[in-house]
Amino acid sequence: MDDSKVIRKVVSDNLKNKGLKVIEAKNGKEAIIKFNQFHPNIVIMDLMMPEMNGIDAMKEIRKLNENVKFIVLTSKNKNETDINSLDAVDVSSFISKSFDMNKITEEVIKISSSCNNISDINNKRILVVNNSKALSHIVNCLLTNEGFEVEEASTGVDAVEKYQEFKPILTIMDLSLPLLGGFEIMSQIREINNEAKFVILSSKSQGNDINKLLSVIKNALI
Repeated sequence: MDDSKVIRKVVSDNLKNKGLKVIEAKNGKEAIIKFNQFHPNIVIMDLMMPEMNGIDAMKEIRKLNENVKFIVLTSKNKNETDINSLDAVDVSSFISKSFDMNKITEEVIKISSSCNNISDINNKRILVVNNSKALSHIVNCLLTNEGFEVEEASTGVDAVEKYQEFKPILTIMDLSLPLLGGFEIMSQIREINNEAKFVILSSKSQGNDINKLLSVIKNALI
């Protein structure tokens, strides 16, 4: 249960690929109705939803089945959440959404719209470089919905090859990648195109990493 269609699709697709049957709901009230209809063993629940929030929805579902398992998926971290409320409904697992998806879209649109090169005006190609298929898929869905054409790469070597073939207007880059790290990839891409633009999507955003990053490229940190 999540009010974000993109998040629901990503989670649903991944679970279906594992052979599980998945039912979706976009708000708390719909979650209760569908729980009553389909009687799932596990409920994945966002806390912030319209019409009825996740905590209240879980309380109502718990009344229907005291054995159901809850997994909380939310943009809040555990310290920001009412732990007593989670304990009251006996949450089995708490998973934090680790980045601001709206921020990604905003940065991409801002950067792509600022291009002065005439050949770039109609270029809507974005390269997403991340070794997490789930995260890449989320970003892909977000940007595709905004009208961008998206290509994905999961390793540094793959990223450089796809950059040459795909010629994106912007590359969304994770810093921690197998085989070839994010800084090395950006350096190689800058050798191909010294005006290449990057958005960094990473948990590394301080100290020596920032200094190293600034020496490679002007970027937007998410």
